Amino acid sequence: MAQPLPISRIMHSGLLLQCSPETSIADAAARMSENSVSSILISEQKQVIGIWTEHDALALDFTDPDRFNRPVSSVMSSPVLSLPGTMNAGQAAIRLRNSGKRHFLVTDEDGLPVGILSQTDLALNQGLEPYLRLREVDAVVARPPLLVSGTQSLAEVASQMHQHHADAAVVDCRDGELRILTERNMVRFIARHTSNTPVSELATRPLLTVNEDDPLIHARDLLIDHRIRHLAVVNLHGEVTGLIGYQDMLAGAEQMYLDDLRQALEQRDQALAKSRRTLQLAERVIESSFEGIMVTDKDVRIEFVNPPLPMTTARPHTMPGYSRTSTRTARTKNRSAS
Repeated sequence: MAQPLPISRIMHSGLLLQCSPETSIADAAARMSENSVSSILISEQKQVIGIWTEHDALALDFTDPDRFNRPVSSVMSSPVLSLPGTMNAGQAAIRLRNSGKRHFLVTDEDGLPVGILSQTDLALNQGLEPYLRLREVDAVVARPPLLVSGTQSLAEVASQMHQHHADAAVVDCRDGELRILTERNMVRFIARHTSNTPVSELATRPLLTVNEDDPLIHARDLLIDHRIRHLAVVNLHGEVTGLIGYQDMLAGAEQMYLDDLRQALEQRDQALAKSRRTLQLAERVIESSFEGIMVTDKDVRIEFVNPPLPMTTARPHTMPGYSRTSTRTARTKNRSAS
């Protein structure tokens, strides 16, 4: 079973990106874009009161870029969910999934913020290589991609992405070329006050692809090499059947952690069962012995006496260091007394 990896070793640490509640949405987005991070903390009087993420950006109204001048506190998520830095990566992956969030604030033993943990951090650092080498891409593609027309407006596509909980959309342009639009693109558009234009003019090209039967490790390496977070999945006919990113790979990591946890519990149960059988065997041996046996604790208090030893012979337990006797000793004493 793999050694647990604490999230303090894989989180984004150092200088945490923060801003005040009065900072405009556009300025917060600009700082996120400049630093290539997916979230920003909102702090007031040295206290973290909220967080705004790339995914939150999809909920904004892109029909009116002037709304991006509103304070970021009006769109932040609060309170900020946090995890202790000592928690292991497998447990954190499950907490992320169950919460429906993609970011957690990491705190030290005093409850002070020391880092940010994201899905990407977990996917890159959780020791997934054995799993990724054995599984193929199509094993983790849960659904078809969100496919939008290049003629749709930025506001329409943002709304669809938010509605479908999609962190990216495949854009079908007029010439048949496929491009991609992601949450990170949306943050950049907010920072630039981009107008509500057709997405064919905004989508990223080219759309990098991976085959359905490629090993997951190949997809992971492409994401790292090109510093991107999404690949299009194509079948034998060259048709796009899905999108794959770090989030999809994490689903496998969670299962790996659950398998490790189940194995640990099984080993514990086996050890307990073995100890119980050994104890029962020892009790049967003691009870069937023709010798009287007395068991005491460290303070010479009687804990167990087997049937051959009469309780009347148990009086010597008050003597320091006395821990056991036998029926022969008891009979000898009785004969001497008579």
